[in-house]
Amino acid sequence: MAKADTVLLKCSVKVTRKLKLLTISIQDYQTRLQIYHKIITKLHEDHESRRGSVESANDRIYLEEEVDRHMR
Repeated sequence: MAKADTVLLKCSVKVTRKLKLLTISIQDYQTRLQIYHKIITKLHEDHESRRGSVESANDRIYLEEEVDRHMR
């Protein structure tokens, strides 16, 4: 019976570790989605409010670089 308890404990520890890793991965994706949402919202606002201006183009380039940086 002690061997079965040991095996069960080892499995429980493995499952707990994997769940923690999965939770961290989900939180990371949630953070990325929040960042992407902010960037897309900013791009949309920028596009609507300042079409064609130099400042707008610079903002767009900056935001595109941010998206690229977070995609890696």
